[in-house]
Amino acid sequence: MTGMASCRGCGREPGDSRPLGGRLSLFPAQTTVVASIDLARLRSTPLAGKLAQLATGAQSDQREIETFTKRTGLDPLKQIESLVIAFPEEARRDGEFGMVLRAAMLDQARLVAYTRDQLQNSGDDLVATARGHRTLWWRRSNPEVAGFFIDDRTFVLGAGGWAGRMADLSQGGPPGGSAETNLDLVRLCERAAGGHAVWAAALVPAETRRMLQAEPRFK
Repeated sequence: MTGMASCRGCGREPGDSRPLGGRLSLFPAQTTVVASIDLARLRSTPLAGKLAQLATGAQSDQREIETFTKRTGLDPLKQIESLVIAFPEEARRDGEFGMVLRAAMLDQARLVAYTRDQLQNSGDDLVATARGHRTLWWRRSNPEVAGFFIDDRTFVLGAGGWAGRMADLSQGGPPGGSAETNLDLVRLCERAAGGHAVWAAALVPAETRRMLQAEPRFK
């Protein structure tokens, strides 16, 4: 197993006793790689200004962000609080991944309307389907990637079948289906997270470990 970390800030969600404040609870048990960015903490560091310059460096990018903010009520540079992304061991083969985005406020109706307009302008459309109490949204041209809102602060995106599984986990099931049940991954993520705003952790597959051990320079 190996982990890596950088920057400062991060920890448990206030009042949440679950591992990492529940950050792993929405990801399937097959998760082996997790990366987390606490943007709310980063905005209080000197790095924030450099990131903002990168995001708005081109005038066209700045106009696009301004239009998006006006249409949706979400300023991505100021109101997105955190991103957590996860992958399974065979992500490249099957295209599976999950992402949980948290923001100060998400207006679902306005975000859906904006996305639908953008897709329809290019000849595509946004499609909705029910998954329990959740509504999955996906592009008509690409049903493999879907997203759903948990509340007015949390949006989840999944691919390769993970969107539906994450929607199920967000509603309490199936038992034992969450990455929180993988104690090795939980411990590794807790070590990597520490007091950092940006961190990543990965469980190295057994086959990869064997290959590395076979190389004298890696022993």
